[in-house]
Amino acid sequence: NGTKLGPDIQIISSGIAEFPSLVWNGAEYGIAWQDDRNGNKEIYFARLDYSGNKVGTETRVTDSGGDSEHPSLMWNGTRYAVAWNDNRTGPHQIYVALLSSEGSKLGSDIQITTASGCSWYPRLVWCGDKYALIWHDSRDGNFDVYMTYLDSSGTPLAQDKQLTFTDSDHWSPNHAFVWNGSGCVVVYGDKTDPEGDGEVYVLY
Repeated sequence: NGTKLGPDIQIISSGIAEFPSLVWNGAEYGIAWQDDRNGNKEIYFARLDYSGNKVGTETRVTDSGGDSEHPSLMWNGTRYAVAWNDNRTGPHQIYVALLSSEGSKLGSDIQITTASGCSWYPRLVWCGDKYALIWHDSRDGNFDVYMTYLDSSGTPLAQDKQLTFTDSDHWSPNHAFVWNGSGCVVVYGDKTDPEGDGEVYVLY
C-alpha cells in the first residue's frame, strides 16, 4: 500500500554513484549505476536480495577509458542486459553489455549507435522475444528520440527509427519506456533548452 518498510539501505559508499537502474528477476534485484571511484565514470552492477541487501561482489561492467553514463538495466528471463552511453571514441554513443544471472559479464561491449552527433540516455525494455531501445540523439542538429530493436544477444535487428521530429534546438532526454504486452509506450519531455519549461508527450 506504499508504506515504507524499514530504514534506507546504503548500497554504494565509494566515489560518486549516480543514475541507478533497478530490475527484479523473480528472486532478487539487479542494480546498475555509474560510478567515478576510479577517476572516470564507469558502469557497475550488483545483486540485491528481497530486502535490498547486497549479494556477492560488484561487477565492473565498463572499462572504456572515457565516461560511461546513464545505465538502463533489463532482465529477459535468463540474463541481464545493460545499455549506457559513453565517449570512448569521441561523441557519446550507445553501448550494450550482457550479464549472467550471477552478474558475470558475458562477452564484449556491443556498440549500437554510430551516427554523428551524440547519443545519450538509453532506455531498454524486454518485449518477450527481443529488446527495444530508445535514446536521445543529436545527429540531425536537434535533440530527438530514436529507437531500435535488438535480439537476445544484443545485436541490432533494424535501422534506427526516429520517433520525434523537432524543428528547433529542443531538449528531450527525460524519457520513460515500457512494454505493455503488445506494444511499446514512450513518455518524453520536450523543452527548448535544458533549464527551460517543458511539456510531456506520450508515443504508442
